[in-house]
Amino acid sequence: MTYEYLNERGLDEVDLIVAAVFASSEEKISCHKLLVQIVSLLLLYLSPAETFCVVKELIRSSRDLLSSEEMRNLIRWHLPLGEEDCTRMHQSFGYSYLMTTIRKKRSLIDHMKSINFDLTNYSALAFDSLMTEFLPLHIATDFLIMFLVEGIKVVFRYAYAVLKAHKHFIKTVCNDSESLLDLLAAESRTKSQAD
Repeated sequence: MTYEYLNERGLDEVDLIVAAVFASSEEKISCHKLLVQIVSLLLLYLSPAETFCVVKELIRSSRDLLSSEEMRNLIRWHLPLGEEDCTRMHQSFGYSYLMTTIRKKRSLIDHMKSINFDLTNYSALAFDSLMTEFLPLHIATDFLIMFLVEGIKVVFRYAYAVLKAHKHFIKTVCNDSESLLDLLAAESRTKSQAD
């Protein structure tokens, strides 16, 4: 999602920071869209130099956490550093969603299969956008703070909660795979607005 919260200068700063991060990182960062979302939201609060430093620290801590299988499984890291980590993250979401549904009820998954929708498409959008596709801006900024503290685990939790909260909507309104994500995102943003 492209929020209209950054002016032209802010958008230029995002490009410069992302380019500087890529140029100065030893790791290959595969989830470029996630990095752009993090930088965009951080620029609402921090200067470009501070944003760059925070992102570099997120990369360093992610590298340290991902180097240990035990720590990798805790999903407290912030950025998947390789394509394998990115793919594993999306697949893990689908698997964990299936395993945590109450008594293994699969009505939502069955509905998605009936319209040829792949759950990894939802997972990719949720993770790549840092849930900003599904949140109004005032909640997305709060979500950023939770993400900085908890790591990618909070995206897992919220992505699961969006499916759970909008299960009936998905099953009754979303009847084709092409519109499911757009309809769900709009519904989630609308229902998440503070009264």
